[in-house]
Amino acid sequence: MSFHSPGRPDDLPEPSVIWAMAALSCAVSAGIGDFWPELRRLEDDGLYLDDGGGDWWRLTRVEGGRYLLVGWDRIGDTHMPHQRPFDHFGQAPDWLPWAWVDRAEKRGEIGFAYWWDGAWRRVDYPAWVENDGLGIACSSLSSVDGALSMLADFVGQALADHMDDPDDLPADVRLAEAMRPVAEAAITRRIGVEDVREMARRLVGPFDADAAFAVLERAGLTLGHRVPPEVPAGTGRPVERRGPWAISGVEWETLVDEAARGAVELDRPEAPENDLLRDWGEWLRGLAAEHGGAVTHTITCGERVSGSSLEDSEGRQIRADGDSDRDAFELRGSERHPERGAWFFLRLRAGTEEVVVDRAYDHFPAWSGIGFASTPSIGDLRVEMDRRSPEWRPDWVWLLDEEIPHDPPTGPLVPPGVTGGPA
Repeated sequence: MSFHSPGRPDDLPEPSVIWAMAALSCAVSAGIGDFWPELRRLEDDGLYLDDGGGDWWRLTRVEGGRYLLVGWDRIGDTHMPHQRPFDHFGQAPDWLPWAWVDRAEKRGEIGFAYWWDGAWRRVDYPAWVENDGLGIACSSLSSVDGALSMLADFVGQALADHMDDPDDLPADVRLAEAMRPVAEAAITRRIGVEDVREMARRLVGPFDADAAFAVLERAGLTLGHRVPPEVPAGTGRPVERRGPWAISGVEWETLVDEAARGAVELDRPEAPENDLLRDWGEWLRGLAAEHGGAVTHTITCGERVSGSSLEDSEGRQIRADGDSDRDAFELRGSERHPERGAWFFLRLRAGTEEVVVDRAYDHFPAWSGIGFASTPSIGDLRVEMDRRSPEWRPDWVWLLDEEIPHDPPTGPLVPPGVTGGPA
């Protein structure tokens, strides 16, 4: 089934089709067992499908015959750091299960959201959105043939893992045809237990028919028409629900960068030299002897990302043996103080006889450079500041508050309540 990019509501079939094919995928996953790294399951609040690599989508049934489909795929571009975010639920109806939406948003970014109440709808996208990830996430489970093609590929991989001779593996077309009767019966919600057992026999491999049937039964796709799980409808958008950010992620980072570059270091004791730093210095003195008598090693390090620059006395970049063996995270951690915290920037200026060490804990120094590494992310800055005692936090720390992108300062960058700052 062909999908537009970005997705459109009319790309999607009726939700009962997606529900049936996604539930079949979960059932086949249950029948195969632990082979698939993908997380495909039916939960109390709907179907959850995850590809194991961070891409996911959820389909939940909502009281009153309604549905809500949300997900995220790495190919999507509805969250761009240089663009101002928009609310995927900004034009959503009051009946959306808002508590469910809140939980979904807390799990991670949502790349698309579509809802059904007789027809599929979504918010209007800004012009810069080119792909929301809907097609790559849902197209294969939007028809019987698409689902069978996808499932045959995965089942084939699972069966091959259990076969002594891969040549005995049935072709994908045979695997697809083995599952077709169950897939077609899923659309009409008339699957019998013998249908699933026959499918298991035709797949010619280890398959737990009872586990698969249990998922299909719970999803309401079997004879007897068991009522599938659904969540209560909402009664209106929560008053406390915040709107989208008023600025982009890049604009928020720029505010922090401006304040941090204009700040100064707090008066703190010098970190004591340790064996790790001493070894680092000896390595740099050796390089200085090879490169005109002086080298400068500059490091930026946060919680998850680090970068470094190694230059000779003329400012030329140096590639040196042993550089990859040195762990900036280990060095930073070895100097962390439980109250005063850890540095973000470190500069080691080495000659053949001595090494001068500069650290920056509380500001972005001019010598940190541009290009060799980014400044620490807002998330990394917040983690570090939360560790420190309040008296060892710089005066720009208020800009890390999660309310800032919703209500950014429009005047001088001074904290709320301070003269000249926000009220």
